[in-house]
Amino acid sequence: MKKVGIHILFWISYTLIFALISTAFASTTDMTYPPMIRFGRYWLNEIGMLPLKTIAAYGFILWIVPNFFLKAKNVKGTLISIIGLLIIVILYRLQIYYVAYPLMYDEFPHYFTLEPKRILYSMVDVVPPIALLSTIQLINNKIQSQHREKELLHQKLESELRYLKAQTNPHFLFNTLNNIYALARKNSPNTSEAILHLSDILRFMLYECSSKRISIASEVKIIKDYIQLEKIRFNKKLRLLDQYEMDNPSQLVAPMILLPLVENAFKHGVGNSRFESEIDIKLKLDQGNLNFSIRNTFEIDQGNKEFEGIGIANVRRQLELIYPDKHSFEISRDDGIFSIKMKINLNRQNGQA
Repeated sequence: MKKVGIHILFWISYTLIFALISTAFASTTDMTYPPMIRFGRYWLNEIGMLPLKTIAAYGFILWIVPNFFLKAKNVKGTLISIIGLLIIVILYRLQIYYVAYPLMYDEFPHYFTLEPKRILYSMVDVVPPIALLSTIQLINNKIQSQHREKELLHQKLESELRYLKAQTNPHFLFNTLNNIYALARKNSPNTSEAILHLSDILRFMLYECSSKRISIASEVKIIKDYIQLEKIRFNKKLRLLDQYEMDNPSQLVAPMILLPLVENAFKHGVGNSRFESEIDIKLKLDQGNLNFSIRNTFEIDQGNKEFEGIGIANVRRQLELIYPDKHSFEISRDDGIFSIKMKINLNRQNGQA
């Protein structure tokens, strides 16, 4: 209904504008009428000539353009347009001769209505609404096309993020279950406590990871639960330093953006070491700027062993999708120390993710 109203408004505006132009450049005969009457006569004439103009305009934008020009049938579309326009103009000239002119002047015109210059004059009358409506239609199609492309991109990014989460969670869970399995094989009295921590982690994955954003406090809590789980397993050979400073614990952040980095440090650091290992975690949130660093020792004789698992690869990709141009992510491996430094501006979040 709104679209119909816009088209009605367009044609009313069109007839008024052309009536004003005709009033300003009226013939000598019409100049004998007062301006308002002269304008009224021309406006009624424009309304009377409107049916043929609307047929030409909507025939072009609703049939010729979508069926020929948008399908790259330009030659055929051009020929049909020319033929259709000539037919409309001839009918337009006949309407002027047999209807419009007699109504306005009580006589038939004293000229041949289909002479070339008259045809040209009528072309000037008929073509503008076609051109105007076509331009509006093309602009509208462009806007709709951009909107569809944006929506498709949004859906693609959402699908990729869901895939990354679906890939990360089972991987993380598999590693955690392996840890508890190792405790169970040793008949460790800490197995039940480990299962309790695992329960908290599962609850987090099921109910909070499905959200686009969670509070930084929730992400830190699950990190601490995971650390407690790993302490049970590696307590004797683990030296852990962790520090968390948050000026706004309710600040929102993408879920599972930090935890995989912690899990990676345990798996490729203390998990592969025969001796005491160190993990140092620092998190600082200041006015929406998140600084997170984690470093772990590793045995130098591990050679060229890969230290970056699925978790780190997924975190990298999620940062690119959720915080494009709003983050930095650096990895270094030197002299028995593997470290990650990440910065995110949480105040400038991407609306797509």
